Amino acid sequence: MGFFSWIGNFIKEFASLFVVFIISVAVCAGLLYAFNIFWALYVSTPIGRQFIKLFGSDAAAIERILSYRPLFLSVHINLVVVKICIAGGAIGRLLLLVRYLYEYRGFWGRLFFWGVPCICLSAYFIRISFNFEWTAALLLSAICTLVLLNRCIQVVSRLLPEIRFLK
Repeated sequence: MGFFSWIGNFIKEFASLFVVFIISVAVCAGLLYAFNIFWALYVSTPIGRQFIKLFGSDAAAIERILSYRPLFLSVHINLVVVKICIAGGAIGRLLLLVRYLYEYRGFWGRLFFWGVPCICLSAYFIRISFNFEWTAALLLSAICTLVLLNRCIQVVSRLLPEIRFLK
């Protein structure tokens, strides 16, 4: 495989990753917009006002999430998730982990070996960036990771070689 053919594959793979990224941004932003609308409806009811009085810290955490523009928050979260998934996939590919812990696994195996670590690392960085609660950061990163993980690891698997040890 020549250099120009590798560049062509690189552009093709990242174009397909970009399409999945845009879909993930749209899904996450749509959920954040819907959550914003439902929260506004909920706090306008008597039960919602009582919730704010009784659970002020939880309401403040929700308001902190909703203080960001949904599209901005969605793009930032998806960028964090893509970086984590590509870095994890690259390390796993170079160390032959993708072959044994990803390629021959079903959905639950992939989720356990790859999804959970990527979700936790993404949530950690989202929590640091936005000062969110753990549950909010985990939920936001889980949604995006479930959409992006498969494509990120496929891109890395098609572009990076495995390290093969000599006998």
